[in-house]
Amino acid sequence: MISQDHPATTLKSKIKSSLPYTLAVAIIGFVSLWIRMRTYDSVFLSNGFVRFLTNDAWYHMRTLNVLLENYPHRMFFNPMTNYPNGSYIHFGPLFDQMMAITSLILGLGSPSQDLVNTVGAYFPAVLGALTVIPVYYIGKYLGGRKTGILAAILIAFAPGQFLQRSLLGFTDHHVAESLFSTLFIMFFMLAIITAKQKGLNFNHVTAKNFTVIKEPLIYSIIAGVMYSAYQLSWPGAPLFLLVAMVYAVVQYVLDNFHGESGDYLGFTGIITFLVSAILILPFIHPDMGFSMYYYTWFHVAAAIGAMAGFAALSFVQREFKKRNLKNYYYPVAILGLGILALLATKIVSPSIFSLIINAPNSVFGVLTGGAATIGEVSSMFYYDGSFTLLRATGSFTSSGFFASILGMIILLVGIFRKAKPAEVLVLIWSLLMLFAIYGQNRFAYYYSINV
Repeated sequence: MISQDHPATTLKSKIKSSLPYTLAVAIIGFVSLWIRMRTYDSVFLSNGFVRFLTNDAWYHMRTLNVLLENYPHRMFFNPMTNYPNGSYIHFGPLFDQMMAITSLILGLGSPSQDLVNTVGAYFPAVLGALTVIPVYYIGKYLGGRKTGILAAILIAFAPGQFLQRSLLGFTDHHVAESLFSTLFIMFFMLAIITAKQKGLNFNHVTAKNFTVIKEPLIYSIIAGVMYSAYQLSWPGAPLFLLVAMVYAVVQYVLDNFHGESGDYLGFTGIITFLVSAILILPFIHPDMGFSMYYYTWFHVAAAIGAMAGFAALSFVQREFKKRNLKNYYYPVAILGLGILALLATKIVSPSIFSLIINAPNSVFGVLTGGAATIGEVSSMFYYDGSFTLLRATGSFTSSGFFASILGMIILLVGIFRKAKPAEVLVLIWSLLMLFAIYGQNRFAYYYSINV
């Protein structure tokens, strides 16, 4: 006879209790897909022609066809641009590779052009619908399953740029950015939650206590894989590395004031970005030096820098505890270390220092001059030099936008009590995405997730 607390019984009851929510998420996902297929008649024309919705979609289809003709080798240099020199392709390779693999599987190794075009047209809609899943789980770990279901419904019906960039025929990598960056946050959150619950510290690592390490390690590795998938969809992915690092600093400071160890954070961060540093290496162009716009040594250095940052934050916290130093000196020590690291970088490599200093302004700053005339990189909150909320409320609806601001205020108030790490992570993530749409409205398809 099996007792009520037997593991098999517990697992069975968990599956039974989660089944209605799993079915609900599946239904929401299919509804989300149906919404994104409403452009069918304007994409699949009666004469059999597939009309993609943007210039970049046609470019992705060209790189996809070249990839299929030379599989598995995808071109990274395009001789037909920047005449007469050619240029590196700054689009990430993963989006094209996913479409190529899908086409090869469905075409039994030899897909027709019609099949390739069909796969390309459907791909953004499918990825947009799949985004419902990580949004549900992030909502679930913030406020329970009902919160997760509500979040999943909202993203399924979300208007604005997220919907536009995940429509049937909008074959561009932006929807892959949204999906993989959200999956990264989800698994990073799970790694932090499980590591905190198990009281993980570096002594468990040196003692090889896999009972404690196992679950956070698995989630951290998957988080690193998802960050790499995001990075291979768009070279500007260190934006979310910044999210992780800003969150880490805030969480370490909070933990230090509460007398708690931050080793669980150090373990999670080091493993996550170690995985990402390894996975990005095969795609680096060494001759491109350090650049955010192509796959260069910058991406490896950023991951190694993040690992060093997490290690340093843990080390300083341990020293403070060992020496019984006042808690309020810890933020000062972190600030001092950050300044020293920047000064060392300036001495060793002025070009990397310049890149680090200027990078935040390129994302969060309001561009002026010729750059401001590019629609997607203009600020969401400025039009003809005047501040306005019309584009923000139009993209997210008035209720959605103002509810997101209220949500961040509630999370901020919670920090002054004793916020959970998941709440602090979502707050920092949401604030930085809000700053991102202040700089460039193209990031609205990210902020829709936060809304």
